[in-house]
Amino acid sequence: MSPPVLHTPRCMITIMTEKDAGWLNTLLNDEGVQHYIEGIRLFSKTVENTTEYIKCMLDAYNHGRGFLWKIMCHENPIGLVNVMDFDENPSLCYALNISYRGRGLMYEALISILSFLSGIEKKVYRCDIDSNNVPSILICNKLKDSFSILVKVV
Repeated sequence: MSPPVLHTPRCMITIMTEKDAGWLNTLLNDEGVQHYIEGIRLFSKTVENTTEYIKCMLDAYNHGRGFLWKIMCHENPIGLVNVMDFDENPSLCYALNISYRGRGLMYEALISILSFLSGIEKKVYRCDIDSNNVPSILICNKLKDSFSILVKVV
């Protein structure tokens, strides 16, 4: 099965590969990303750690347990959406390059991804959001009206 490619008016969204480790490592080392995504420091220490993270997510994808999406804008990788589909606790997390924040691109990408996922199987995805991350709280509160998202502000 070939990996899905999703399109929004401004973005292309694909499954991340090991070739993406360099730019992803830079994104994961962004101070804002590290502050808001729990446990990401383990994968951001080196490019090799980031490559291992991608390999784990590719294995999850190949076994129907998750997705690590790459968001592209004008052929530049700008962000990620990680969907872990554990039977007992499906979850969603995401990050965007600081230069692209505040433009509605993540909201656009999440609508496309969640629409795709709801076509596969209806699940409720948990999204834990830091109480100081107001943009993410707003995004998820808008999305939960159309999709099955459980927003937990921590």
